[in-house]
Amino acid sequence: MMCVVFYNTRVFSVWRFLNFSNDNKDDTYHSLDSIPDYDMLFIHFMLIQFLSIILIHLFSFLFVIGTLRISIFAFYI
Repeated sequence: MMCVVFYNTRVFSVWRFLNFSNDNKDDTYHSLDSIPDYDMLFIHFMLIQFLSIILIHLFSFLFVIGTLRISIFAFYI
């Protein structure tokens, strides 16, 4: 439960940074320098996690294509 609360607070802080429509509000970050360190760490963690998921799916897709090519080649021999 604590992980969910921590995750939701970090997502909300990232949303505050990305919410450019409310420039007059105090809770919106106006520049990268105004983001606290823990929020910046969370943003980097989410980017790394997103990129690693993309790489895992890409390599698994290439592995499946390679396996299919080998099985088709073996079928014709």
